[in-house]
Amino acid sequence: MPARSRWTQLLLAALAVLAVACSERGATLPNAPGTTVGPTAAGALPDGCGGEAPSPNSAPVAFVAGGRAWATTADGSRLWCLFEVRNPGPFLWGPRGDRVVLDGLEVRGVGAPVWRPPRGIETVSLTWLGPTGSSLAFVAPGGLNLNGAALGSIELTELTPFRGGAIYEDVAGHPSGQGLAFVLRREGASELWMASNSGAGAVRLVPPTQARLGPLAFAGGGKALYYGSRLPGGARHLEVYSLPEGRRLAPAWTGDRDVLAIVGRREPTATQVAIDTGSGCGDRRAELSGLDGGPGRPLLASATRPTSAVGWLDSRRVLLAEGGCDGPFDLWVVDVTGREPVSLARGIDRAALRRPDPRPLPAPPNLAALG
Repeated sequence: MPARSRWTQLLLAALAVLAVACSERGATLPNAPGTTVGPTAAGALPDGCGGEAPSPNSAPVAFVAGGRAWATTADGSRLWCLFEVRNPGPFLWGPRGDRVVLDGLEVRGVGAPVWRPPRGIETVSLTWLGPTGSSLAFVAPGGLNLNGAALGSIELTELTPFRGGAIYEDVAGHPSGQGLAFVLRREGASELWMASNSGAGAVRLVPPTQARLGPLAFAGGGKALYYGSRLPGGARHLEVYSLPEGRRLAPAWTGDRDVLAIVGRREPTATQVAIDTGSGCGDRRAELSGLDGGPGRPLLASATRPTSAVGWLDSRRVLLAEGGCDGPFDLWVVDVTGREPVSLARGIDRAALRRPDPRPLPAPPNLAALG
């Protein structure tokens, strides 16, 4: 194995990973309790925090450890301290990789003059809206409303298209930044809809079904919407809805475990997707699907603990977290072509990708054509 740099050694000394999550930019794992940095054979994280702002392209991996948020290169050869943080919450980075949402819907900019103060709001599903990430859409516990939160303000707005017994369960933003998809449940059935960023112009993609739908994630080119489906008879699928064709395609994945998260590649022509399957954090497993309708395969076959896909570094490398519900967690770079996985970090609290979305952005969804 090649000799590791000093910064890589320092990185390997951090404490426990949890993936981002949930939204279309990465998987969401439960929050781990606060951990403290301890000595290891490789050393420890540097003291202090310089509040640096490396380019997201240069430092696409972000993580939290020792009460600080860090960014590193994809190979761990360089490390920057971004800011101090006690409760990272979702740790979900915006579409340009220069802003992140933390606990209580707090937003901090890294190299960008953006902010949103914390308000103690919990979320069960969360996504960025706007081409640059100018606002957020989220579902709070209970699911009674679909809400919006603009940056630079403490105010919330209602995006709720339907009331009167509808329970909102999942939301995902379109990669154009100009549209969102959501799952609601009413009268014992699940439905899948799309709407504008304001919640207007809602069109139904999937009519009422007894299957439980979600999570959601758009394909990188914005022309397909992936969603999990759990049928009453026990079958589990990763479904695909084609926006240009206005119809559901054949299932991309089939198995006997629930789909917990969907992490797609960024290329419009990608033929693979990473998914987390299982019943929860205790048996979560990151898998690779070839979108062929089959069961896929584990991304980290050697794992002895639950795993979760954090995001795609490029067309062949997946950032993956390994660890149980309460941590600690380790971070791996897994090559889907079969090369040996590389250990990137051990014992960190939270991890995510902050790589900017590809430009130019895809065209906004044509809601009128879907209606």
